[in-house]
Amino acid sequence: IIGGREKGMAFGEAYATFLKTHEFDPNERSSVRFISDPNLSYVMTRYRQCHDYWHVLTGLPPTVLGELALKWLELMQTGLPLAALSATGGALGPSGLSSRERDVLWKVYLPWAVRVGGNMRAYSLMCVYYEEELETDLSALRRRMGIEAAPPVEL
Repeated sequence: IIGGREKGMAFGEAYATFLKTHEFDPNERSSVRFISDPNLSYVMTRYRQCHDYWHVLTGLPPTVLGELALKWLELMQTGLPLAALSATGGALGPSGLSSRERDVLWKVYLPWAVRVGGNMRAYSLMCVYYEEELETDLSALRRRMGIEAAPPVEL
């Protein structure tokens, strides 16, 4: 499975498959640094904890192109300066994207992120208790949240 696109799969099953396929361990994320306020630190920690859930929901791979596309969606949803910096810096700076990947980012993924981000206004990515959704059908969760899986592209 690529990013949990299979129909009839529970969100938790898709998440576990994503982690196993990419050899990720959610417990290996480093702690949030440089934020002294405990409330803001918690928000940033939760933001980072949810990142791989968003890969599963969107179907975006953990590649430079997939990460940049996800950052654009995060920017549309959260307005966080970190997302803005990552999305624009990665898209305009030396990200290592090929010219074809850069074209896909601007012509496919950016319009997708704006559309999906706009559809999701009432269902912010940050305001979902994902751990309570692990048994929910992935397609049903996407529909409820207003998430359209990212368009598949050939590179």
